[in-house]
Amino acid sequence: MKHFVLSIFTFVFLTAAASAQTIFVAGDSTAAPYGPKQAPMTGWAQVLDEFTVDGVTVKDRAVGGRSTKSFRAEGRWDRLLNDLKPGDFVVIQFGHNDQKEYSPAVYAPAHTDFKANLTRFVQEVREKGGKPVLATSVTRRIFDAEGKLTFSLKEYPECLREVARETQTPLVDLYVLTRAWVEAAGPEKSAGFYTNLEPGESPNYPNGNRDNSHFQRKGALAVAEMFIRDAQRQGLEIGKLFKPVCQTPVYQPRPASEFTPRDGIGNVLAKLNAGEDVNVAYLGGSITQTGDGWRPQTTAMLQRVWPDAKIHEIHAAIGATGSEIGVYRMDRDVLQYKPDLLFVEFAVNDGGCTPENIWKQFEGIIRKTWRANPQTDIVFCYTIVSGMVDGCRKGEYPPTANAMEQIADFYGIPSINFGPRVVKMLDEGKLIFKADSAPEGVVLFSRDGTHPIASGSALYTADVERAFAAMKDSKPVDHSAKLEKTFIAGNLENAKLFPIKREMLSGKWRVLDPSERYGYYTHWLDQVWETSTPGSRLEFKFRGTHAKIYDIPATNGGQIFVTVDGVKTGPFPRVHTPWWSRLYAFPAAMDVDPEKVHTVVIELDSGVPEKQKDPSVKPEFYDGIRWLAGQIMTDGEVVE
Repeated sequence: MKHFVLSIFTFVFLTAAASAQTIFVAGDSTAAPYGPKQAPMTGWAQVLDEFTVDGVTVKDRAVGGRSTKSFRAEGRWDRLLNDLKPGDFVVIQFGHNDQKEYSPAVYAPAHTDFKANLTRFVQEVREKGGKPVLATSVTRRIFDAEGKLTFSLKEYPECLREVARETQTPLVDLYVLTRAWVEAAGPEKSAGFYTNLEPGESPNYPNGNRDNSHFQRKGALAVAEMFIRDAQRQGLEIGKLFKPVCQTPVYQPRPASEFTPRDGIGNVLAKLNAGEDVNVAYLGGSITQTGDGWRPQTTAMLQRVWPDAKIHEIHAAIGATGSEIGVYRMDRDVLQYKPDLLFVEFAVNDGGCTPENIWKQFEGIIRKTWRANPQTDIVFCYTIVSGMVDGCRKGEYPPTANAMEQIADFYGIPSINFGPRVVKMLDEGKLIFKADSAPEGVVLFSRDGTHPIASGSALYTADVERAFAAMKDSKPVDHSAKLEKTFIAGNLENAKLFPIKREMLSGKWRVLDPSERYGYYTHWLDQVWETSTPGSRLEFKFRGTHAKIYDIPATNGGQIFVTVDGVKTGPFPRVHTPWWSRLYAFPAAMDVDPEKVHTVVIELDSGVPEKQKDPSVKPEFYDGIRWLAGQIMTDGEVVE
């Protein structure tokens, strides 16, 4: 019996050992591992093990200053081969040092020695039963006087591609990928990908650092993801050793549809048909906030069509806000009320957002919702304003809705486009889009070209009713399975609001009373801190990729300076003119290292920013330099 048990144990152990795989990396300093004394410098291959599936080990043998010539001459290649087991992978990336003609120890001419060395590497890996993967070198960040990225690696990337073709070896073209990445970011933003540091920014570089070849951690992570994403996109075998990395989406306009059912609304229909209590949430801007608009009308319609159910409305719409603020509001304004159905309306107010930001914000809304309750159904609604009429007439979505449709496709979310019915009636003479009044028998849609009055909102509600009727056969869906993959890296599913506490404040501050001017915002912010005293500060620490302040730029606003980790910028006006105010997400610290704790200090300045004044507004409405701050917004945590 003991022998039998031992044999079973031995079999399981050997089977597990045989299935374990190692990824070796041979390369130069751009891929090499770095220790704490060199942080934040990080090689892109150094972080690959953060993405591997269970049972896979990464052994990063890359070393700074090495080329295909010196890596072998120093015995490093032989040691790698000695450790190689059949089935292991070897990622080979060289070129930066091979081109150094002034250094005989590393120089390998591109079309002769460099290609020959790579070809020999590939052959020797295969002879040992290993699996070679070639990668072109990452780009250096060197821009010319016109702001164009130079081709500093010359012919070396193409020669490596030739070896890949000649030896039929899998290739990940990091040179092309990183060039596109750096060019898209531009000279200023791309500096943060590499180890470019200001004096005092890092204790390891007290005098600062200028380095356009080696990455900081966030740059290394981005390149590692590029490598994995491209391997998985190509279907390379090495791609299976990593957790799925979402492919970078590409904005793709499409013909507009009035309604797209996708996976339907089977969960909420089951509750409605059973006569249960149903919580319906509306997340949007002022078009949804309007007191006699499509939100209350749709709630009434649902109660009428399903009289045995009890509809509870969750009003989470705030005028002049888009999904940038909406994603942070989810926990406070929506999810704590346990919605069974969520309508999302931001196609108008997201007009200033890039598709990438819309995707990140909407994906955050979606994933937060389904993490809280995977039975909650979501519906996207696209409203229309006067500037969208011509595009709708041509059968086009506005750019915002195009972006939203792509993420709706990915997650199977139904969408309702309110525009086509409105424009059809407009062209038939049955509707006036904007006017103070309309003849009898003609629908007056709006008085301002944006916000439908009750008669215009009724058209939106009718579209919802028709869409729900078309989805009557929808089956219940457990949406949790859809969370296994993400649509875009860096989405805001971890977006959160944190209170501003008294101990974070210095100088003269007070809590705004709800009865005061701007006090109505306390309904959305819980508490608003106000200061009009120059030198008053808000100071906090956080860990995350960014921190914003949920604040209220006002007609009598002042200006602030922001210091992040000792680096001061500003002044930034906190004014909204000509006569009204709005909620805003002020970007205090953006694109920072999520592994570090960052210190943010925001100080009210004594200067008076320029204010656009409306003659019809009382002059005293513009007097003062106040700042109204509500909450801290981040995708990480506020650190006490």
